[in-house]
Amino acid sequence: MRVCFLANFGKTVFYDGLGRVLRTRGHDVVWMTPSPRWNAHLIEGGTPAGDLLDFSPFLGEWDGDGALSPAVEAHLAAFEQRADLSVNDMIAMDRALRLLPPNRARRYLAMVERESRVFLERTQPDLMLGEATWGWEVMAGAVARDLGVGQFCFSSVRFPSERIGFSDGYRDETLFPVRDPSPEDRIEAARLVDAFRARPTKPVYEASNAALPTFRPHWWDEARALLSGAERGNPQARSLGARVVSRGAMLGNVLVKRMRPPFEAPPPAPRKPFVLCPLHMQPESTIDAYGSAHTDQIDNIAMLARVLPSTHEIYVKEHPSAAGDRGPAYYDRLRRIPGVRLIEPGADTFTLIREAWLVVSVAGSACYEAGLMGVPAATLTPLFFSDLLITRNLTPKAESVQSLAAKVAAYNAIPPAERRERAVTLIAEVLRRSFPAIVSDPATTPACMEPDNLERLADGVEGLQRFRVRPSGA
Repeated sequence: MRVCFLANFGKTVFYDGLGRVLRTRGHDVVWMTPSPRWNAHLIEGGTPAGDLLDFSPFLGEWDGDGALSPAVEAHLAAFEQRADLSVNDMIAMDRALRLLPPNRARRYLAMVERESRVFLERTQPDLMLGEATWGWEVMAGAVARDLGVGQFCFSSVRFPSERIGFSDGYRDETLFPVRDPSPEDRIEAARLVDAFRARPTKPVYEASNAALPTFRPHWWDEARALLSGAERGNPQARSLGARVVSRGAMLGNVLVKRMRPPFEAPPPAPRKPFVLCPLHMQPESTIDAYGSAHTDQIDNIAMLARVLPSTHEIYVKEHPSAAGDRGPAYYDRLRRIPGVRLIEPGADTFTLIREAWLVVSVAGSACYEAGLMGVPAATLTPLFFSDLLITRNLTPKAESVQSLAAKVAAYNAIPPAERRERAVTLIAEVLRRSFPAIVSDPATTPACMEPDNLERLADGVEGLQRFRVRPSGA
């Protein structure tokens, strides 16, 4: 087996550790990197230069605002006819590329398409593994799928917590099997569902990320890399000035909210029926990539408000980790939407889920948790847990007051035992498509580099490839 990893800032060190384990098992590893920094790191660690594609030497071909040649535009147009997303969508997903002049961003992605195609055709990997957060990763993944290479992203399955699966493509819609099903899966799934319903708990990653951001030692490494030019050619590497401005704005937003809190506690009973809408952190891959068609959260909530009965309200709950991400103007716009209440981030989400008429988010875990608890919920994009929801993906602009109410009523008409059975069936399948492991970067989560963790991940990668090539029906 040959695996192509996509370097991703500090996670590159973690992926390199996994790649070393795979090499000891007789597998080959090749790389794509966006900058000299990670190219140099991998070469110093023993990766042959011929097994690396560094996009930064092609800087001169994209670092301009001129239009693409007609031949390149025609090539990209033909590629889009085979792909499952457009070049414009790739740009919109990327928090850095979407800030560039459009032609410059298109030139960069056109270069990535060309060079990744040449590299993949030469190295012939079986799998591409990494993330689909940045535009170059999304484009490289699309090229891999076009060439028949299995392209997968590491994915937290959210529940059960601290388990990892492989999502097929750039969205979190399908988890791929890594082993055969077992009769024990249903037994364990039933135990997990019943325990969660009795006492729901947040995923470990969410609980650990809930604190306000503080200074982190690895920021010094990032600053040195930027000052030395090691991230040259990587449009995703924000300048020091941009980082200072961004973090200063976050601090300012935190101070303003403390002096003039925009939130309220959930109203005590009696209360109107309400839809719970937890906000996503943003930018973040869950909304910008998985839910790329629904990145405007204010618009999503405004459209939902249009199809709610006048007797209902919308509780918009801020994400606990987004303390400084949004300023007063953002919350003012939300408050102007009819029926919206801004609920304080510290309010207990599980209590709100139990009391909600409906839970709605773009792609959030709150909808997964609601489905496990037997509460009506809907995401705006299809996800691997959509079988637990009132519909595979809700489109508020296509709904009416009557149609939305009918979907909620139809779900509530399902007997509770059947709703539990759906949850058990889903979790049993999640168990065979995941395994206990940590995917992170060693600067923030040193445990990800523990030998046992890397060995479990290597087992998972081998299981993924084994099931991916298994003959149909085997």
